[in-house]
Amino acid sequence: MTLLEISDLHVSYGPIDAVKGVSLSVERGGVVAIVGPNGAGKSSTLLAVQGLVRARSGSVRWRGTDITGWAPERRARAGISFVPESRGVFRTLSIGENLRLAGCALAPGADVSERVHLALRHFPALADRLSERAAVLSGGECQQLAIGRALVAAPELLVLDEPSLGLAPVVLDELFAALAALRGEGLTILLVEQNVARAVKLADHLFSMRGGVIERVREPAELLRNPSFRAKHLGMG
Repeated sequence: MTLLEISDLHVSYGPIDAVKGVSLSVERGGVVAIVGPNGAGKSSTLLAVQGLVRARSGSVRWRGTDITGWAPERRARAGISFVPESRGVFRTLSIGENLRLAGCALAPGADVSERVHLALRHFPALADRLSERAAVLSGGECQQLAIGRALVAAPELLVLDEPSLGLAPVVLDELFAALAALRGEGLTILLVEQNVARAVKLADHLFSMRGGVIERVREPAELLRNPSFRAKHLGMG
């Protein structure tokens, strides 16, 4: 089943066309990655999916319903959780308060504490620090908190913008292991990622974007069999 379908999406900032006719779909339980250089329009595509920027034209459909005009909070309540590149952590609040905030997207009567507990299964290092302020967290811990908060909202689709940005390799190992575990549990993921090696190991489908357009669609299994790709991105001959 197709959860998300983007059709001929255009996004502009004044006279600058950032996204020029992007079309892609995300199937339930799948992982789709968008890769490409800075300024390719990748983040603008995700922002349009979440309703944080307005599409100039084209459409975003969620489970068959056109949500192009929906507000971001309505999309969140419908099952789309977004983790921005900036992570969006409230540094003056505690870790626990940050997590519980996502309960606003849950249905009335939902057990927020249970959702926090389920999210912390993937990031157990945060579980004993719920009373600490988010300001004390490292970059990797902030990313864990941002993703954990998104999970509290019980998403059907987790949207991630550059989750590896600024993180050390050992932290990346932990982060992508958590994302792989979430995928194994059936969570659908759409991510923008400059670390092609990480993206290709996680994703089912890889979209290469440049200059606001999708240049090509690649199958990760095909890329992993390609000697030149393995040598360039994976350090393997």
